[in-house]
Amino acid sequence: MTEAEAKLILEVRISRFDHAGDVNEALEIAKKALDEIQQYREIGTLEELARAKKYINLSKKHGTIGEMIDECAGYESIGTVEECREAMEKQEPKKVTDIHVDEFICPACGYEETTIDYKQVPKYCRNCGQALYD
Repeated sequence: MTEAEAKLILEVRISRFDHAGDVNEALEIAKKALDEIQQYREIGTLEELARAKKYINLSKKHGTIGEMIDECAGYESIGTVEECREAMEKQEPKKVTDIHVDEFICPACGYEETTIDYKQVPKYCRNCGQALYD
């Protein structure tokens, strides 16, 4: 019997025993335990996690890969490669699309903006941060 099948049986039993408090409570506890086990299985088996922990400890002990893992974790806190690339692309100015004399559309996000000064396009889109030029 699989965990999913056991969970289904428990759900059926719970629906039948709604008048039997102790039995229903025991079935609910068993169902919650199965849910928790399924969540842990998604993370990995105990053997897989133990093996991963062993390699991480060895890497940190000997420095080379451990330092690289710590460095990568530091970079991840700054932002992913894709996020950094996107930020760099936003710094390349893009030409705005004019609607009227004092209105334009951001080419990156489509935000419509009205300029305060006649035909004075701001350096950056106030909605997405894209660098702009007229």
